[in-house]
Amino acid sequence: MTRISNAAWLFPCMLTNILQNAIAMDVVLMGNSYTARNSLDQMLQAMMQENGRGNVFSYTMGGATLAYHQYALEGLLIDQIPPVRQMLVKGQDNLDVVVLQDQSLVPGLARHEELFQDSIEAAKIIDRYIEARGAEAMFFMTWGRRDGFSARSDVYPTFLDMQSRLVEGYGEYAKAIS
Repeated sequence: MTRISNAAWLFPCMLTNILQNAIAMDVVLMGNSYTARNSLDQMLQAMMQENGRGNVFSYTMGGATLAYHQYALEGLLIDQIPPVRQMLVKGQDNLDVVVLQDQSLVPGLARHEELFQDSIEAAKIIDRYIEARGAEAMFFMTWGRRDGFSARSDVYPTFLDMQSRLVEGYGEYAKAIS
């Protein structure tokens, strides 16, 4: 399978391709509240059903990092067995694409910070599960906050600074799994 090198920016392109070409795809959304808000999974499912094809499965949790999703796949969350583990580990469903989204601040952190390093490693591990299923990983990039993030104004003083750092971080994630 050919790996997609610009995975951080391909989720919107995938949606366009599905809608224009009536491509049947089974998609898993793994993310946080940014992924869950506004019923993204339901909107995507409705668009796919208009073409009579495809399914969308969603596994999200507010504040979830890629490391959290890695732990879920590895069965390390003792309070639950998430459905996504059944899909990616046990192989009970056909999958085409798994869309990953990290916690909204982590991708823009300094590359040496532990949370960023944890996410890079988690992306690699999650991608191995995805590849084993013959599916493709894509990233759904979070977006900067209008006024930056005052609790980390050293990193995110403005929207533009925050957005620029997020773009760079998701680019690093994509390189890590390419």
